[in-house]
This record gives sequence, structure tokens and C-alpha cells, in this order.
Amino acid sequence: MVITILGMVADMELTFIRTGSAPGSRRRAPKASTKAGRKTSMTMKSDAGSPPARAKASVAREPKISRMTVYRALDVIPSRIGLPEKPPSVTIALHLTIENFNKHGRGRKPARERIEAMLERDYQMQKTGNCDYTLTVAYDQGADGVSLDDEIASLQTEMFNIAESYRCSIETDVYEIGGQERSLVDRHVQSLFFNMAKIAASGRLGLVVLMISVIGGRIIPSFTRNWMTKQGIREGLPGQPMRFDLAVIGVTALALLGWVVAPDTRPVGWLLALAGASQLLRLARWGGWRTARDPLVLILHIGYLWLPAGCC
Repeated sequence: MVITILGMVADMELTFIRTGSAPGSRRRAPKASTKAGRKTSMTMKSDAGSPPARAKASVAREPKISRMTVYRALDVIPSRIGLPEKPPSVTIALHLTIENFNKHGRGRKPARERIEAMLERDYQMQKTGNCDYTLTVAYDQGADGVSLDDEIASLQTEMFNIAESYRCSIETDVYEIGGQERSLVDRHVQSLFFNMAKIAASGRLGLVVLMISVIGGRIIPSFTRNWMTKQGIREGLPGQPMRFDLAVIGVTALALLGWVVAPDTRPVGWLLALAGASQLLRLARWGGWRTARDPLVLILHIGYLWLPAGCC
């Protein structure tokens, strides 16, 4: 859009230069005007070679800029040029929550700062609280334009991409100010969409815990049995995984799956407690306290103890 406007201005400048250099142009100029430089007034003339009118959405789409940037550029263009009027806009309230993928992350603050800079640049942001903002969102009611729902979806996607670059997840709540104050997003759908990264991070951690349960359940009893055999102990030797161990692994996998999908529900909490208790009973069957004389074997049991402790 800016390039088109500059081209129109350059075309007018060339027209004025040709008109001023034509024969008789000095006789048509006012005699009392002795001021040097450009003329103080200009008139637009129709030109068959001028670029055709284009949709505002397509103008903003090619250089990959927001439509609000295009509308602000139109504000500085004189109305006599005859450009189309700006489309309607709506004021919305935004509640934005940003969380790190893990407790050691530090990207929440820079992610919020970058998102706020984007909102202030493209949506005339006004901050009303720590996590609350008011925005002005323009949309196009035309057939080839962008609807309000599409603008909101584009805004959410851009905020999500910024947060993900700092290893954070976001949850948004958007309401239209005035009228019925209707919600512009489905809270359940957008929460699931914008927390996919967080679910993936929890899933990776759950998979690691499950692998510890499977591999540790084979290595720790084997090492403990070999040490007891060398010490002359013949009774109460831990054996290889049996049906009980498989049941414990199954309960643990189900509990971890529930923790990944719905971590704040009460049934998942009870399921995690059951998995922790069964893992603790499994660890006790290996008789780790009998290996206190060998720190290398004892530390295996102590390390595995963190698994039931974490589930409970």
C-alpha cells in the first residue's frame, strides 16, 4: 500500500513538472506569486494508467503486515485522494495468562513483553491490569475481507507463536466490550489448542517416568539378587517381574496418562495415589534395606523411591 501511494505521488510530481515546463505556463501563473518551491495546493486528475483499486485485506497480506498498520497509514492520506473509508472496528477485552512449560523456565516475562509490544503496535493496546488489556480490532464486512472471527483467530495464533518461541503456553479469554459483551472465543476449544505444547511437555515427562518403572523393575531386582547371592543370602531373593509388576506398570501408565490430559481432576489424583502406593509396595518386595552395606546397590533403591514419592 505504501509503495502504491508513493507511486501516485511520484506520478503527480511528474505531471506538475511537465505542466510547469510547457509553453505559456508562466503566463498562466499568478503574477503576485513570487514564492519559490512547490505549489501550495494540488488537484487530483484521473489517469488511465493509475493502478486499479485493490481490497484492503490483500494489500496487508502481501507484505505480511497487520491491517491496523494499513489503516493507520490511511489516516495520514488526504481525504481528497478518494481512498475507501476504513472498515468498522470493535473494542475487545483480553485476559492473557502465560505459563512456563516447566518450573525452571524463565521465558514468561520476555514473552509477555514481546506480546504487549505487538498488541500496542497493531491493536492500540490499553493495559487495564496485570493480565487484562483492551484492544481495537478492525475487520472487513466485504466478501473478500477478513471477518472479526478470523481477526481474533489470527491474533491468538500470533500470541501463541510468540509464547512458544520462549517455551511458554498461553490461555486467553476475549470478550467484546459493549452490547451483549459476548465471548469471541470458545474457552474450552482454545484452551485445548493453546495448551497443546504444555500437554506435549507433560507427556514427555510421563514417558520418562514410565520407562524408569519398566527398566528399573528389571535392573534393580537383578543387581540386588546378584549381590545377595555373593553375600551368601539364600532367602527372600527378589525375582524377575511377575503379574503383580505388570499390574503396577499398567496402573502407573494409566495414572500418568490422566495426569497429562486432565491434571486437575479428582479421579486422576486418586489414580496417582494408587500408582504411588503400588510402586512403593513393589519397591519393598525387593528388600533394598538388606543391601545397606553396599552403597552402589543401595543407591538404586533410594533413586527408585522418588518414583512413588512423586506419584503421591
